[in-house]
Amino acid sequence: MKKIAFIGMMGCGKSSIANDISKDLALMLVSIDKMVEKELNLSISDIFEKFGEPYFRKIETKVLKNAVINESCIIDCGGGIILDSSNIEILKNNGYSIIFIDRNPEKILEEIDVNNRPLVKDNPTALIKIYNERIGLYKKYSDYIIENNNDYDYAINSVKSLIINL
Repeated sequence: MKKIAFIGMMGCGKSSIANDISKDLALMLVSIDKMVEKELNLSISDIFEKFGEPYFRKIETKVLKNAVINESCIIDCGGGIILDSSNIEILKNNGYSIIFIDRNPEKILEEIDVNNRPLVKDNPTALIKIYNERIGLYKKYSDYIIENNNDYDYAINSVKSLIINL
């Protein structure tokens, strides 16, 4: 039984890696952001705009509680899941191994469309500030750290090898 949760900054490759790994290892994939969007029938950007970040975080925790009941599952967490330590407790108490996908924020900025990222769309360089504020929490809460700075295939193979050996 594999229970894996991916954490990391927006644009670090969590969702792509989670999607590819879930297919390769035939594990169910749950995206917390997609569950939040489905719950409210709104995009993440619209949720932030209409209700604000605190409301989004509340719904994020609610859907996480529903997601962890799955057996042999990969959970793709939103970038801010670590801001509420109770989210990490939910994952740990339900037997999830937490993998931090780390990526240099400058590299993220080169590759993401900031217009779809509510926390940085008005000020893209805020991503570097957010990264610096969160990096300690990502490291503190993760069981494993995988870097995704250069070679995506290397990152995928590293994650796959790690999960197979858990």
